[in-house]
Amino acid sequence: MNRNIGILCFAFCFIIHDVNGINSKDRKLIIGGDDAPPNKYNWFVRLGNIGGGVLVAPGFFITKASYADDIREIDIVRIGALCYDDNNNNCGQYYEDRSVQDMFVHPEYENGGPNLMLVKLTQSSTVNPAIMDEGSLASLYENGERL
Repeated sequence: MNRNIGILCFAFCFIIHDVNGINSKDRKLIIGGDDAPPNKYNWFVRLGNIGGGVLVAPGFFITKASYADDIREIDIVRIGALCYDDNNNNCGQYYEDRSVQDMFVHPEYENGGPNLMLVKLTQSSTVNPAIMDEGSLASLYENGERL
């Protein structure tokens, strides 16, 4: 069973419960967790100090639709973000900075639909995108089974 699916779920939890400037060491959302090792989950996209997203294809990431106005205000997103303060070393993890070309908000968002947006980058990333469930695990969730 692919554990990256669970990590993708965690990334969505981070997106939904964005940091809003709270130092990650002060957050108590995960109990008994460990810091991620460098270069394991480098598909995480940091949107300045707004929140995060998940690289889902070389030229696209997904994030919250409610970030659209804020994303227009920032110049660069960081693919492979791991650390905020490490003398720009990103705690030793490879990263790429990219600009946003276009944003595609979920068509039902304004009517109370999913707070979801697909974002196109001006230049494709060389980072491997997150592995997505293509139907092999979705039925487990529907049946109440645990991964």
